[in-house]
Amino acid sequence: MIELEQGEIGHFEIEAVIGKRNGSKIALLTLTEQKNRFEIVRTLDAKYTDSVNHAIKQ
Repeated sequence: MIELEQGEIGHFEIEAVIGKRNGSKIALLTLTEQKNRFEIVRTLDAKYTDSVNHAIKQ
């Protein structure tokens, strides 16, 4: 994870959270705005670049 300084509004931290429960894989994409800690959470179809790009564009 890369932490940025919390100076300007509009700087986001992005993480993919991959879980595994009862044999099914669940993936979440989290975007956290650095200044005010605003959270955006999206589900991912897969843990690949195309899925991440699709989730961000939603």
